[in-house]
Amino acid sequence: MLDLNTSKSASRNASNAGLDDVWGSSELLQTLIAADLVDEYRLWVFPVILGKGKRLFENGVPPRGFSLVATQSTPGGVLLNTYLPAGPLPLSSEQALKLPLNIPPSRLP
Repeated sequence: MLDLNTSKSASRNASNAGLDDVWGSSELLQTLIAADLVDEYRLWVFPVILGKGKRLFENGVPPRGFSLVATQSTPGGVLLNTYLPAGPLPLSSEQALKLPLNIPPSRLP
């Protein structure tokens, strides 16, 4: 069992637990993303629009870039994309002025 009350404990536990995949836990996923503990993203894109659902990247997750390292398509049109984190996005001065003042420096993109 992982204690994910803080990013610090998430970092310590995730590195010790050997987590390979996260399925079905959006709260755990948000914690891992916000703490920069995800080293690979495997996104499956289905050719449908449902019009509702949970967001993968919720508010509070810092902006990040991705680098596409692999892609496949299935006969049904599903895209299986693998991305690696490419680091923080550069901020323009206009974007920097819009940041809330209570963001700790370690969370700035």
